[in-house]
Amino acid sequence: MSSIILEFLVVINIKYSESYEYSDTVAKGNVISYSYNENDIVNPDAVIYVRVSLGKAISIPSFIGKTKSEAQNICNNLGIRCSFVTGDYNNNYKENVIYVQSRSVNSKVASGSSITLTLSKGIPQTFQLVITQQDLSIGNATATINNLKKVLTSRYPGVNFNIQAKPHNTYNAGMQHPDSPTKNGSTIKQGNTYTIYIVSN
Repeated sequence: MSSIILEFLVVINIKYSESYEYSDTVAKGNVISYSYNENDIVNPDAVIYVRVSLGKAISIPSFIGKTKSEAQNICNNLGIRCSFVTGDYNNNYKENVIYVQSRSVNSKVASGSSITLTLSKGIPQTFQLVITQQDLSIGNATATINNLKKVLTSRYPGVNFNIQAKPHNTYNAGMQHPDSPTKNGSTIKQGNTYTIYIVSN
C-alpha cells in the first residue's frame, strides 16, 4: 500500500523525500510514517517526508577466528550476505581462518546487507635460503635470473623474490653478487619479499 501511495505522489507531481530507519514493528521497505496525515490538504510546492523501514537492525558479531564455513552459517542465520577474500600470511591465524572483517563489531545493518571477510593464508613458515651451483648459469646473468625465479618460487612457496642484475669487477656473470642483500643461507619467511643480486658482467 505504501508503494502505491508513493506512485500516486509521482503521478500528481508532489515532491517527497525518503529517509530510512530501523524498525522492530514495520517490515523492511514499508513506510513507517508520512509528514502529512490522510485527507490533509497539501500545497503543490510542499515536500512530503516519508520514513521508510529498514526492518529490524542486525548487530554485526565478531567473525575473527572463525572458519569460512562457521562464518557462512552465521551470515545465513543473520540474513546477511558474506563474501570471502584471501589476505596475507598471519602470525596468529591458521590458513582459511578469518582475521579481518569489513564491518565493525556491534555495528548495525539491515537484512540483506553484505560483509567482506578476509581469510589468512596461514601462519608463515621460515626457511633457510639455499641456492646451488646447479641453479646458476655461470656466464649468463639473464639465464641465472630466469632460472632462479622459477626454482625459488617452487622451492619456497609464499616467499617473494626480487632478483636483479648488478655489475661486479671480479665475479663472473651469472654468479651470486657478494653485496646481495639476501645471500645463500639467509633466513626467509613466507609473505615477505627478498632482493637477490646476480652479477651482470
